[in-house]
Amino acid sequence: MAPTLFIHAGPSKTGSTSIQHALADNRERFRTEGVYMPNQLIHTCLFSQFSEHRRFPNDEAELEALTAAARDSSNRLVLVSCEFISGLHGDQLTRLADFARQLTDQVTVALYLRHPLDHFASTIQQRLKQGVRIEDSSRTLSYRPMGLVTRFVDAFGGAMRFRPFGDDAAPDWNVVEDFGEMAGLSLNAAAAPRLNPSLSARAALVMDEVAALGLAPLARRKVLRRAEALAGPPFEPDHASVDRFRGQFDDDVAWLEQELKLRMPRPRTRGADLQALRAALDSDHEAQSVLEEARRLWQAPAAGEAHGAFRADKVDG
Repeated sequence: MAPTLFIHAGPSKTGSTSIQHALADNRERFRTEGVYMPNQLIHTCLFSQFSEHRRFPNDEAELEALTAAARDSSNRLVLVSCEFISGLHGDQLTRLADFARQLTDQVTVALYLRHPLDHFASTIQQRLKQGVRIEDSSRTLSYRPMGLVTRFVDAFGGAMRFRPFGDDAAPDWNVVEDFGEMAGLSLNAAAAPRLNPSLSARAALVMDEVAALGLAPLARRKVLRRAEALAGPPFEPDHASVDRFRGQFDDDVAWLEQELKLRMPRPRTRGADLQALRAALDSDHEAQSVLEEARRLWQAPAAGEAHGAFRADKVDG
């Protein structure tokens, strides 16, 4: 009997990194249980085959090995986890679906669906970590679950499995254990490290000012490690941004609950008065200490060049 090809397609900001680390930690055990995975943390080989833009190291070899594994009856499951797949266009997904069905007649594709309001807040945090200011990330809404679901259903039909990201009725809900249950794997959430932690409002506003400095990645990561230790309520976008997109959020959630019969968790994001929080930052000694380090790094091109260009405008010397 041919194995099942199980594709976890993300999307981003729905626990994919935690899932992938848990899978990697159990790779050897899974092999003894007839479960094959590519030898990558993020299994990009399928994505690269059908994307026009990205190629990752070893993708061609990994795709050949995955193809062989999907035709090996000693395997019960061939597993791919790659959140980039959620960004494929309609024709790319159709070609991916055709390829998957040529490998095996047992195909399952899983997507986690997060409340758009919480996804919006989490995306702003992620972009802050990458050096993008809050204002620049708050102008457009990039995550529309209605469109995402439609694209995947058009390509994969009944092979799709949708799960809400979170459960109001289960405070201890964990995406790693939930994924293991869906894929038929034993995964221990307690052993999974806490990755890519959320930023407090204090930390987010510090990183917003750091983004304005234009630090190079090495310096920005150094400052981020300190900013992540700033405790407090979680970051939320400003009220104006939340209100601007709320109608679209509500429409998408209503559609998901009606069409997919998903019980979406209530959003934690309500909106915040960022102007008042910025004013409070001026007297926040811990936050100001982190900002002082960022300014020192920006003002020290010699040290920056010695340690990999801490200033973005000094990268080329």
